[in-house]
Amino acid sequence: MAFDPVDAAAFGDFINQVYKMYNNGIGGLTPPQAGMPGYTVHSYIIMDDFLPWKSMHEFYGVIATKNSGTESVVVMRGTIGVTEWFDNIHPGMVPFPHGNGDVEA
Repeated sequence: MAFDPVDAAAFGDFINQVYKMYNNGIGGLTPPQAGMPGYTVHSYIIMDDFLPWKSMHEFYGVIATKNSGTESVVVMRGTIGVTEWFDNIHPGMVPFPHGNGDVEA
C-alpha cells in the first residue's frame, strides 16, 4: 500500500479521537466511540501500569474496523501523566518469549 497523505491525516485524527474518548472519561474502560467516521470500534485496549502503588486498568485505545470490512486499525493514545512517564522508564532489555531477541522492558 502506497503512502497516502489524506489517509495519514485521517488516521492521525483517530488518535485525537482516542484522546477525547479517554479525557471524556464517561465510559471508563469502554468509552463511547468518538469520531472515526466509517469505522466501528469492536475492541478496547486496556492495560495496567507496572507500578506497585498504582494497580488499576486504564483505557489506552481501540481496534476499529472499516464499515466495509476491508481493513482494521489499532489506535492508541500516548503517555499521559507523570505516573505513566515514570512507568515508561525501564532499565535494560528482557527476553522476548515468542522468538529470538530482547525487547525494551
